[in-house]
Amino acid sequence: MKKIAILHTGGTVSSYYDDKKGGVSTKYTAKDILNLYPEIKHIAKIESRLIQNMWSQDTRFSHYNLLAKEVEKEVKNGAEGVIITHGTDFMHYTSSALAFILENCPIPVIITGSQRSSDRGSSDAKLNLICACQFIVNSNYQGVGICMHESTNDDACLILHPTKTRKFHTSRRDAFKVVNGKPIARVTSQGNVGFIGKHNKSEDKKLKLKLFDDKLKIGIVKAHPNMFAEELLFYKNYDGLVIEAPGLGNLPTTKLDKETNVSGIEPDDEPGLLDLMEKFEDDFLTLKEIMERIAHATVEVGEKMNARTAETVQFNSGPNSKDRKAAKRLIAKAAGDMEQYAHRMEAEIPLFSQHLNSGMNALIQASQLSIELAMQGEDLEQVRENLDGVQEFYKTLE
Repeated sequence: MKKIAILHTGGTVSSYYDDKKGGVSTKYTAKDILNLYPEIKHIAKIESRLIQNMWSQDTRFSHYNLLAKEVEKEVKNGAEGVIITHGTDFMHYTSSALAFILENCPIPVIITGSQRSSDRGSSDAKLNLICACQFIVNSNYQGVGICMHESTNDDACLILHPTKTRKFHTSRRDAFKVVNGKPIARVTSQGNVGFIGKHNKSEDKKLKLKLFDDKLKIGIVKAHPNMFAEELLFYKNYDGLVIEAPGLGNLPTTKLDKETNVSGIEPDDEPGLLDLMEKFEDDFLTLKEIMERIAHATVEVGEKMNARTAETVQFNSGPNSKDRKAAKRLIAKAAGDMEQYAHRMEAEIPLFSQHLNSGMNALIQASQLSIELAMQGEDLEQVRENLDGVQEFYKTLE
């Protein structure tokens, strides 16, 4: 049996419903959780221990470093997989942080938890834990992932990308979804594992920790209507600021009238790497739609021409074959069909050319910018995926 270490950090999975509080309270120890779900002892050799009992919103950079060091200990002790039980609200922050800290991770590190406390009949904790164990035992995955319910039923769980996943609901059991991507795999409680998206192949790796500077102060601001520069200036003494903005990173910088751009925020016309990659994806999605419209119009005009041909054959063999007016009407119908098709192509082909050039220019700029920024592997993988998309697109043109 494979050796799996379960590291507990608290959250709803280790809690029970407290009538006095009207919410959940931390109760269960690492040993209690193991006793609650004895099935996992039959899947793997389990070692379970508490790292720290805390809510996920209290997590700091120092806790990410602590978890990474504990994972490193387990790797050195011969663990073939690590499961981290975690509060769900900010689980995706921890998964993302560990994905960067645990460089060349040689084993699966699966983060899981539950939307509903372990004492409730509707708790998702049992299936999440069992599926996390089964995935480790029955796959050769290496690296960080999230294991949570695929649906509201107890059918299966999904292994989700550590840096592309978000929680979209407070209490639904299937609240976690991959954004702009696919899940890594689907796993059942019986141990059936089916990979869906790209994943790290099994190979010899030596774990290296790239720990966070826990003294860094990083702020996050969400762009919104009626925004003012003071909201950003609050962070002037921080080491960095992440701005969550709509569209292609748009902030309220446009001067339209006396009411607009009173924010005092100056625009930046230079697109960033993510802007360019999103531009590329949008253009090539539009190209696909144009190709579908062209194909539909071509099939449609072909069917019409077949019908006109049949009408012509019938006319020539019929009693009115010398009726010049009837012949002209047949020719006019065919000409009308072709003219309509030509008009549609006149509209579509310039659009096709425009989006093809725009998308390729965005990809070229992104490639150049990526070299300048000395991108990390995660960004390189995104570029590779988009290049694969270009290749697939050109195949459709052949």
